Amino acid sequence: MSVKAFAFGLTNSIVMPGLRNDPHGAFADGTSQSVPPLLKKVFDAYMTDLQNTTDANTLRSLADDMVMSFHCDTTKDPLNRSGWPDGTNANSSMIWVWGGGNLKTGWFGDYDTQGNVKASDGAGNLVTYNTAASAKIATTSIAWAIARRDDRLISGFTGNTPIHGIGLAKDI
Repeated sequence: MSVKAFAFGLTNSIVMPGLRNDPHGAFADGTSQSVPPLLKKVFDAYMTDLQNTTDANTLRSLADDMVMSFHCDTTKDPLNRSGWPDGTNANSSMIWVWGGGNLKTGWFGDYDTQGNVKASDGAGNLVTYNTAASAKIATTSIAWAIARRDDRLISGFTGNTPIHGIGLAKDI
């Protein structure tokens, strides 16, 4: 339905809920092995549908400009598989991005095996995680990808946050 709405120009955005269950038992009950492959099938089918639908304005497939972001607020501690307690170092949040050719796809951060949390600065370098600064850079980067790299379109929204070098598609 969303692909059809995109094709008709009715919207350029959809929002859907993510996993709403508490994953504490995911390793014990096998959910960690079954749910991710099912989600992969859903997203693969969605991307195929987008690739097979032409945008009437750009005459390119809808997949060529698709930007998806996955926002996770204070994920579970990835270093403690036993019980997987709530909370991460620095109370960090994560955003993964599918960049649609306008932003490098992935997570612009790091959580190393010692529990140090890093985030990307506006130049794409890993720096110490700072909640406000990291959120602003991530939001600006996503808006920039959606606006197809047009700084002018997003400047009022983002307060001219510098992001040059954050991960241009040409760097992929």
